[in-house]
Amino acid sequence: MQIADKGIKVQELQRQLAATGFDPGPVDAVFGPLTRRAVEQLQRYCGLERTALPAGKSMMRWHCCCPTGPSRGAS
Repeated sequence: MQIADKGIKVQELQRQLAATGFDPGPVDAVFGPLTRRAVEQLQRYCGLERTALPAGKSMMRWHCCCPTGPSRGAS
C-alpha cells in the first residue's frame, strides 16, 4: 500500500488505525497524507520500523505490540 492507493484494504486500514487511536482522517478508502501520518505515528508509538507505509512484518505485529493506541493506553 502506498500514497494514492484506493480500495477496501485502505478503508480497513483506516478503520483499524482509528479504532486504536491513530487518526487517519476520513475513512474514505484513499491512502492519502493523513492516513500516511497515522501509520507513521503508529509505527513510532509501537517502536516499529518507521516507513510511513503499512508493509512488512512489523506492521503485521502492530496489534500485538500496540493494541490500544495512544488515546486508549494503560494508565
